[in-house]
Amino acid sequence: MQSQYLVIEPIARDQLIVISEKHSQLESKYQQVLLRIQEQDELQDSSTAQIQDLDSENRQLREDLIEIKQLAADTIAINDMNQQLQAERDQLQQEIDDLATSVGEFKDSSDQDWFLRGAGTILLGLFIGFLASRGFYNSRRSEWS
Repeated sequence: MQSQYLVIEPIARDQLIVISEKHSQLESKYQQVLLRIQEQDELQDSSTAQIQDLDSENRQLREDLIEIKQLAADTIAINDMNQQLQAERDQLQQEIDDLATSVGEFKDSSDQDWFLRGAGTILLGLFIGFLASRGFYNSRRSEWS
């Protein structure tokens, strides 16, 4: 054979087979990469949706926290006011008890005054009656004698 017909490289048909096999391998890898890209896109979309949901939930929780802090501050103020009002109520109750005691003492004193006035009136009545009866008997005796 002549050296002009000899080549170091494989013939075109063998190269075509090898290239066809490489092409089919690359095509399958391409399809796999496309599937991965689609999966990654779907994953990114679901992750984005989750992030939005979490952001929304985070905002709601922050608003709830602010409201709870305001309620807690109101509760502390209400508790302080409640303690102040209880102290004032205790003071007023003490004043009421003192006034009730004073009224009781006044009533006892008033009852004693009425008793003494009644006793004085009776004694005065007896004394006037005694004087009147004495004057009446004395004036009658002077007539009989």
